[in-house]
Amino acid sequence: MRFEKLEKRECLSGSPMGETFLLEGWSDANEIAPNPMDDASDWVASAANLIAWGEWGAHDHVDADNIFQFLHEHLEDVGDVPSDVIDWWFANYYPDTQVEQIVIDNPTLFHIHSALEEGYGLSARVDGGWVNVWGVNWNDEGYEGIWTTQFNDGIKGLNYLYDLENPIEVEQIFGIKENSTGVVAELGSIQGTINIPAWITLDLNNNGLGDFDEPQVHIRNEDLVNGFASFQFDNLQPGTYNLLVTPDYSSPAKYVRDEGTQLEYVVRSGESTPAILTYHNLDKDGDGKVTSFELNLVRANWGKNSVVGDLNGDGKVDSKDLDLVRAHYVFWMPIFG
Repeated sequence: MRFEKLEKRECLSGSPMGETFLLEGWSDANEIAPNPMDDASDWVASAANLIAWGEWGAHDHVDADNIFQFLHEHLEDVGDVPSDVIDWWFANYYPDTQVEQIVIDNPTLFHIHSALEEGYGLSARVDGGWVNVWGVNWNDEGYEGIWTTQFNDGIKGLNYLYDLENPIEVEQIFGIKENSTGVVAELGSIQGTINIPAWITLDLNNNGLGDFDEPQVHIRNEDLVNGFASFQFDNLQPGTYNLLVTPDYSSPAKYVRDEGTQLEYVVRSGESTPAILTYHNLDKDGDGKVTSFELNLVRANWGKNSVVGDLNGDGKVDSKDLDLVRAHYVFWMPIFG
């Protein structure tokens, strides 16, 4: 079924005849010129409108056009309906918030009216595409049409959709309620220490979740205090981040990361996430490489609970320490047989 837009000549007062209910603060992500190649993005735009209307924005993504542009550029393989986008947005920006949602298949206009009256902003699948529904209209004979905003229709504003001969049929509606707290998602940070005494660079991969002040932290020997250096990444959008540790110069690998050290961190709204990067120095004689000296330490203390020969810092000398020697030995030869 194709719906027609109500012509202005039939809309003398700015709305159809009869009663109208219209949700306040409707939103329309629609600054892009009509482009058939973008039709598949109507569900993303519909979700962006709900986020903007409900004041669920984050950081500098607060209006519908900005939110849609961000989602359009960074969202990949996240479903194909507005609810998938909303779930992704709240998982990343409001992980501790349970937003009220509603889903109704094959709703009548009465269902749509009731959801709007209850304060839900709505996305609706109509004629195979997604629009936002902000209001309904009815007269003495019953419900007549719906007030919508549509992506890429070339119009910045409300449309009135109706059918002169058949009742309006909507395949599904999905809705969320607005942010009653009025608080936009707060930024977080990652603060931590690292005990690797070398010139290194820490790179933070934010998976496209926005900009932060320092994408890299460079650590030099002069930054060390008692063998540890501090680092901090600020202005981070809530989400998951990966930290990459890279030596700044070419040298034999003699530092290995502790098995318990994590390089993936979840940043929460308004919180500082602790990061402790623990590395072990395999070079026990200070010659800058792993040689027979370290091998003999492992062999001499094999099976003991000893710090001597314990290369991975777990308090005992065993096959894990031998594996480290094997992996970093300058000239590896078979040992123990």
